[in-house]
Amino acid sequence: MTAPVSRWFRFNLRLHRWTSVIATLPLLVLCLTGTVLIFREEVDAALGVVPVGTGEGEQRVADCLATLERSFPDQRVLSVGFDPLNHPGVMLGVVAAPEDTGFERARLAYFDLASGRMIGDEDPAESFTGVLFELHAEWFLGPVGRLLGALIGLLVVVSLISGLVIYAPYVRRIAYGFIRTGRGAR
Repeated sequence: MTAPVSRWFRFNLRLHRWTSVIATLPLLVLCLTGTVLIFREEVDAALGVVPVGTGEGEQRVADCLATLERSFPDQRVLSVGFDPLNHPGVMLGVVAAPEDTGFERARLAYFDLASGRMIGDEDPAESFTGVLFELHAEWFLGPVGRLLGALIGLLVVVSLISGLVIYAPYVRRIAYGFIRTGRGAR
């Protein structure tokens, strides 16, 4: 004869079931996109999003800056960057409209340091990993997508806590997570 199941247990069982069902697919999307985004630099390099410089000769930063200002005359330079380990021989220039104070609408341009010429000005947000990042961070919904992500996180936490409440009666006499051997199927 089994003991009667309490209302608290049944409530947690339903709560666990439905929060898990609702959060499973979005959490799977977050896991898959996050896995690809961990290797964002490598994926972008393999797809040719970040151009490769020749790396030969002296570095002509002044020539690169002059080319940047000529290429985008109505923009102001926000920053210039170098990454000699991952992108040797390449300078990154970031420009934006004079009234912009942030990097949200900034444009990137890549330059070959040896020659001083522009070798690419693709928008990384339009690349494969840029689209994945938009899906991962904001679900293509902008700031509302961040709230949706927080709701998904809350559902996962509720599912985990209700799962602990469900699991607790079965492990009263043994340590949490202990593997029981020599027993029945349950």
